[in-house]
Amino acid sequence: MKNSKRLLALAITTALSAPAAVYATNGMNLEGYGAEALGMGGASMAYDNGTAAMMNNPATLGMMDDGERRMDLALGFLGPDVSTEMSAMSASWDSGADAFYMPAAGYASKSGKLTWGVGAFAQGGMGTEYKSGSTPMGTMPGGPGTAGALMEGADQAVVAGWDEMSQVGVMRILVPLAYNVNNDFTIGGSIDYVRANMDIKMTLPGSALDNMVAGGLITGTMPMPPAGAVAGAYLAFDDENDYAGETEGDG
Repeated sequence: MKNSKRLLALAITTALSAPAAVYATNGMNLEGYGAEALGMGGASMAYDNGTAAMMNNPATLGMMDDGERRMDLALGFLGPDVSTEMSAMSASWDSGADAFYMPAAGYASKSGKLTWGVGAFAQGGMGTEYKSGSTPMGTMPGGPGTAGALMEGADQAVVAGWDEMSQVGVMRILVPLAYNVNNDFTIGGSIDYVRANMDIKMTLPGSALDNMVAGGLITGTMPMPPAGAVAGAYLAFDDENDYAGETEGDG
């Protein structure tokens, strides 16, 4: 009884001393995949956690019962609260990109010692969006589009009356296999197709533009300006689609 009380006191102390910040992503990965793993803080490596196992650890699909078939559907939601500020102007801007929906679907079937499946999961993604109309222009020298409004800093495009945004998304399609070697050992793996997309609208200082031209990253039929000739530039590519991007890559 005394040991039980000590364990309870330790658990309460640990809970009260835990940091308040909770992080929803780990780089381009969510903190967990599937409701069960999310409910356990992302733990997913060594128990049956449904078809989300193909994202977490495909070998755990082998924990299904012989003859079992399973299909899961999920919709994840990420609601970031992002803002930026320019201390020299005593002004701040809130990002309008505050809702990202991430669908997932998976199917798995077990026959004897072999389990196979197929699924499509949103791996992760996010972005920010600063609209020019939300800028407190009254604090600015000059107005939208004027030389006085073009100031250095993360907000210069918004200040100048242009939108500034970024959006990245990653989707994966998986075909997993798991094989029960014996009651204590299962081996698993998957064929994994990954597709990513990105949209960007942002300003660049002249030095960054010079480096991109010199590195062959910007080409065209018109002559490129000589180094130092341009004070800055506005880079924009956006297909206006929340679930696709102007630039895409896969593998």
